[in-house]
Amino acid sequence: MRSITLKLILSFLLIGLISIFIIIQLARQNTQTEFNRFIAGGRGDDLVAELVNYYQTHGSWDGVDRTISPGDGEIMVPSYTIADAQGIALFEGGGFKGGAVIPDHELEFGIPISVGGKTTGILVMERLPFPGNPREEEFIQRINNVLIYSGLGAGLIALLLGILLSRTISRPIRELTKATHAVSEGDLNQQLPVRSKDEIGELTRAFNKMSAELSRSVNARKQMTADIAHELRTPLSLILGHAEAVHDGVLPPSRENFEIIREEAARLEHLVDDLRTISLADAGELSLAPQVISPEKLLQEVASLYQFQTRSKDLE
Repeated sequence: MRSITLKLILSFLLIGLISIFIIIQLARQNTQTEFNRFIAGGRGDDLVAELVNYYQTHGSWDGVDRTISPGDGEIMVPSYTIADAQGIALFEGGGFKGGAVIPDHELEFGIPISVGGKTTGILVMERLPFPGNPREEEFIQRINNVLIYSGLGAGLIALLLGILLSRTISRPIRELTKATHAVSEGDLNQQLPVRSKDEIGELTRAFNKMSAELSRSVNARKQMTADIAHELRTPLSLILGHAEAVHDGVLPPSRENFEIIREEAARLEHLVDDLRTISLADAGELSLAPQVISPEKLLQEVASLYQFQTRSKDLE
């Protein structure tokens, strides 16, 4: 069975790798798109200058698609078309057929063509990715490599942080496990340091309280056992002493001597009943049995038990 430390490390690492992968993919895609848009915008400005020159020379856009070169062999210019004032493509290009109505959201990305302070058309360029020249492709590849290396570095950092955090979290759990085993083996003096104020810290405080209460309960039970043994020893000593005295002839087998033995035996019986009552109380099965008693008789019984001790100390 895997430890909780290993599970936490794997969880942190998996979450970190998934997050890093998503960030890298989004960054690569956005970098490629924005770079293409930047290059296309620059080429569009160059193309607008040529189109303005063409319009000034010819006074219209007739034949412009056959006159303006799409590229010089090294710098590839994206496909394009020109929209008139009504947003209709004047010729096929840029992903539109000639005479097609260009949507408004495409026109928003178009470049106005102004001649003499008057807008004569809108240059609409195809917004699809383009190959680019070798230097541009090398630039994009370098950006992608930086993103990949950064992702690997971030993954290593995520692994180290996962190890550190998992050990920090699992340390008090291991201490609690060790202390629990010690308590189960009889060592009740287990108190752990509380290192945090979170749920684990609260669990540690609860364990310390439980251990202290359990130790106090065991000590109280031991003390009660010693007290019970002492209480039982007194009537037993009297019963054995009088019985041996009568047996050996030291005391006569009179009614008074047998009455003492009977009273101490009854007292011993009461103590045994008290022990049974305590055991029922510990088990939660004690039921109350109200009885009518005479306070005077109760006080006389208590006084008679300690009559010898009070007389020896001149107490009334």
